[in-house]
Amino acid sequence: MSASVPESIGKYRIIRELAKGGWGTVYIALHPSLGKEVVIKKLSLRTSGKSIRERFKREAQILIDISNTYIVRVFDYFTEGKSDYIVEEYVEGMPLDKLLEKQKFLPPQIALLILWEACYGLKAAHSKGIIHRDIKPANILISTKAEIKLADFGIATTDKEDDTSEITGDEKVASSSNKTGITKAGSTLGTPAYMSPEQLLDSSSVDKRTDIYSMGVMLYEMLTGTRPFSGDLSENTRLKIQKGKYIPIRRLNPSVPSGMVHLVKKMMHHKVNKRYSDVDKLLDIIKRYMKPYEYKDILEEIAHAVATDDYYEFKISPPRKGKLFRFLSWLSVILIFSLAGTIAWVCGLFHYTVLSRWYTPVSINLVVPSVEKGSFEPSGKVFFYKSNIASDPKASKEKVVSSSLRINRKDDKNSYITLGTRDTFLRRGEYRIKIIEGSYVWYQNIVVADKPVLVDLDFLLTASPALKFYARAVDSFTGEDLTLRTNFFIETEDNLIPLDRVKPDELKTRTQYTVHVLCSGYKEEQYAIYLDWYQSEVFISCALKKEDVK
Repeated sequence: MSASVPESIGKYRIIRELAKGGWGTVYIALHPSLGKEVVIKKLSLRTSGKSIRERFKREAQILIDISNTYIVRVFDYFTEGKSDYIVEEYVEGMPLDKLLEKQKFLPPQIALLILWEACYGLKAAHSKGIIHRDIKPANILISTKAEIKLADFGIATTDKEDDTSEITGDEKVASSSNKTGITKAGSTLGTPAYMSPEQLLDSSSVDKRTDIYSMGVMLYEMLTGTRPFSGDLSENTRLKIQKGKYIPIRRLNPSVPSGMVHLVKKMMHHKVNKRYSDVDKLLDIIKRYMKPYEYKDILEEIAHAVATDDYYEFKISPPRKGKLFRFLSWLSVILIFSLAGTIAWVCGLFHYTVLSRWYTPVSINLVVPSVEKGSFEPSGKVFFYKSNIASDPKASKEKVVSSSLRINRKDDKNSYITLGTRDTFLRRGEYRIKIIEGSYVWYQNIVVADKPVLVDLDFLLTASPALKFYARAVDSFTGEDLTLRTNFFIETEDNLIPLDRVKPDELKTRTQYTVHVLCSGYKEEQYAIYLDWYQSEVFISCALKKEDVK
């Protein structure tokens, strides 16, 4: 631990420093009685900062008073030396803004569910007369279990307090990482890109509809990958916010349903009396949208995305049968023409004919070893990038398109499988392709000219990952851990080898082995194990019976 990081603060043992800024430090610490990790926010002010300290203390009071599942919980507030501290719940995962950084934008169902959960936290705050005033993705925390919590009430206000204390110079605009003194009437507090028109004019007189506006901005960003307004407070930006002038959602993401576009428009209406009057009405509308979908399945997808450092391909199940998610106001003639045009586009009819002058079909074939029947269904993903991008494609916005690998055919002897993509149409030029199959990744450059391009790959035919074995033994009756007393052997063609002495390169995939489990006083157990080409780790948990037990 660094010399600048204390071993303890109050009764809390410090584990590590999480972040440090101009006004304080954030630590991860151990709660002595709960035995769980918590977050400690330390406020340190070298100069006069009475209003800032008051706001810091008030944030703790607000969160203690709310105590809601959908809001980050506060356990303690105390002063030690010249510093003030807040002890909060530690949410292991990532904030919504970090999720958007790696995903760029979210499927409508994912975005709506995150909004839905966040609105329950907002409803709890509003029921206590508390206006958050700084709703934004950075203040929506998502755990690895897909728990969604509203955080950072540092510039929140209540309908009962006199919020007119003096502020100074640089405190005119504040974000969640730059909290200010208690708000003076006519001043501006919040994060500019998410602030409502009325909040720009006077942060002290806003009501719950300003939080609904900020939620609308956040939904816009989740659906499009960009914010409707820039983060500055230039005259041009102010004018756009005041008049509600922003790029329409479907121009940035045509796949967003029209009903959801209307939802964002109403939430973000520049006239406060044209918005939803409270969160309950918003929750009812979102519930109707989400009704055809499996709530638990979408939460699992969110959990997977949060637990993954790289880009995650969401898998959204179709709506349940008999449940209509779309609006039924489309005229039948428009639906028929739209459907016909979509089919022609997806099947490549336009590309093969009208657009053939500009686009060339590209397909990928990937040969992989066959697998044991029913154990694994090979499938992969292909990403196409412009060739002039940086070495880290996930950080680039130059991705052109992606395609899925599916089984094309199997050979007569069933020794290998060929995966392939449908034709992907690309403009002439140089591209970099990234192929993902299970835990394997392949990069290759291609040139797209006038003739169709077929890329044949067989790099996985010789795939042989390093193998690892993990073994544990317990008494089948008492549950006593017998691992240290137990000998584990793996049977090869030549002899028995102790499992802990097996070198990864001694074993081969696509081979059957027998593992023997021996412990004095217990019956021997054997496991027949078959390792397929894509498998690299084997876990054995053996419940042993005593020799005198039948």
